[in-house]
Parts: sequence; C-alpha cells; structure tokens
Amino acid sequence: MNNKVTFVNKNQFKELSEANEESLKISIDGKKIHSWSDYWSVISEAFSFPKLPSYMKPDYHSYYDLMTDLSWIKSKSIVLIVKNSNKFLDEDLKLRNIIIKDFNDNLLPFWEKEVLKTVVGGETRSFCVYFVE
Repeated sequence: MNNKVTFVNKNQFKELSEANEESLKISIDGKKIHSWSDYWSVISEAFSFPKLPSYMKPDYHSYYDLMTDLSWIKSKSIVLIVKNSNKFLDEDLKLRNIIIKDFNDNLLPFWEKEVLKTVVGGETRSFCVYFVE
C-alpha cells in the first residue's frame, strides 16, 4: 500500500484512474473552495460526514476525527480527486499547504499503518489524493 498525494494533469489522471477501478472515488471541485468554511462544506458533503453533535464545531479537530474514522464508508480503497486544483484555496495558500501537508504527514499515514495501533480492530485502507489541474 502506498498512500500518497499526487499532482497530475488531466491526461495523467485518466491513466491512473483506470488503474484504480475498485476504489471509491470522491471528487471535489477546487473552484468551489476558497476558505476553511468552503473546504469543510465541500469535504463534509463529499465524504458524507455524519451530523456533528452540538458540542463539536466544524473545525480542524472535528475534521481530523472524522477523516480518521470513516466507519460509514465500507470501501477499503479511497481516491480523493481535487479537480481544478490550481483554483483550490488559491486565495489562501497557507491553508492550502496546511491541508496538503496534513494529508501527507497525518491522514494518509494513519490509514496506511497507524490505524492498526490506535483503533481497536482497525484496518488499513488504501487512500490516495490526486490534485488534478
């Protein structure tokens, strides 16, 4: 398993997506994401996040909790596709870099191996993120 973030053009992505036919493909449009609240709204809908309890807010902690749970998604292989990636948070490059770094450093390694140590009965998942121009 090699969970990773990959930056590709449309032609490269077409070739890669044909190789990942069994994966659950979740697509978001970078043109619609300009702020944290946009990202939360789009990603929570795309991943069908459950309704947050009243004591939780749509912040990073809730995001991380949900992205490291995903118990409602049965597929063992997930591909997140960020279309129009050049527009993704183009007005907040700091947040863009934080989100990409978080996938690379935390979320993808969690699903590749850390889930086995931190979740009772946890199972690894293939999880790749493609930023498509």
